[in-house]
Amino acid sequence: MTNVKKFTAKVTALLLALSLALLSVPQVSFTVFADDDLGSVRVIVENTTFTEAVSGGNAPAWTGTKVDSGYRLTRPSSSMNLP
Repeated sequence: MTNVKKFTAKVTALLLALSLALLSVPQVSFTVFADDDLGSVRVIVENTTFTEAVSGGNAPAWTGTKVDSGYRLTRPSSSMNLP
C-alpha cells in the first residue's frame, strides 16, 4: 500500500512541476500578420461623483467632462504614448 502512495505522490509532484513549468513560459503573440490599424478608442475623463462641496470640506477641483477624445490605435500605441 505504501508503494502505491509513493507512486501517486511522485506522479502528482511531476504533474504539478510540469504545469508550473508550462505556466512560466511567456505567452507568444501570433499577431505578426495583423494590420497596423488596430481600431480606435474613445477616452472620457469626467467627474460625476464629487460635484459639490462637502459640509466643512473643500469644493471639488473640477466638475463635468475634462477630456472627451477619440484616438486611432496603431502597433506602437500604449497608454503612455497617446497624445
